[in-house]
Amino acid sequence: MPLPGNPVVTVNFEGLMLLVFERGLHSRKKGYCQVALVQPDERHCLNVTGTMASGEEIDLPDEIEGDIILEVPGRYGEGVETHEGEPYDDMDHENDFRWLIDLQTAKWHGKKAMQVMTGKILQRMFIHQGLIYTTQKQLVRVFRKGLLVREAEVARKIACNLYLKDGEKAVLRYGAHCRERIELPFEPEASHTISVSTLCDPTDSPDNDFQHYYNVLEVEDVQFEVRGHADNPGRPVPRGEGRLPCNPVCLGRIKAPI
Repeated sequence: MPLPGNPVVTVNFEGLMLLVFERGLHSRKKGYCQVALVQPDERHCLNVTGTMASGEEIDLPDEIEGDIILEVPGRYGEGVETHEGEPYDDMDHENDFRWLIDLQTAKWHGKKAMQVMTGKILQRMFIHQGLIYTTQKQLVRVFRKGLLVREAEVARKIACNLYLKDGEKAVLRYGAHCRERIELPFEPEASHTISVSTLCDPTDSPDNDFQHYYNVLEVEDVQFEVRGHADNPGRPVPRGEGRLPCNPVCLGRIKAPI
């Protein structure tokens, strides 16, 4: 099924983030999606910006405290879905959610025991409705014990679309006890946009950012290293990009909340 067009709200995500679902990734009824915002240092600070359908910038603080919630009041229990495109449809397949690295699949850590360390995730975003999909991919090299095991295309950016009906609105809540709120109402042929990022400056990335996931996860397995397709992050290369990966991942076997 092709990705539906004309969303009323689009939320874009990039940077170090762990996605988990209330009822598990492979359940037909997903429940809410929890995005754990991994911010290991001052290079990966949370940045949230937005634009109303009118083109007016949304007034959001430079530093958001506490968790963030996105929901459509009145749609409780509907849950979040993931877009799974048709492989024979190139455009549709490009947006497939499954480009996102799932650390609990056979090519990564499989069924090996994995837990989120207590107290390591300090800020989260909860998405209660919407359709999550890939918006941009990156060709990376995957290493294990210092040896190249494969090249892979993975999601570098993902997004969530909310499709509202006339009279409905999405509400973004944040701040202490999530008391601050921004309403994003249905408007015909118009779309509100929110961007959520913990992305670092690629010119100031001496480390392997993928390693930061292993600083919040307990894994009974050999750790992977994910690198850009070239050692120089500023130089484009054939079949891929050299930018150091600072990409979101998901945990398909762990259920929210974490």
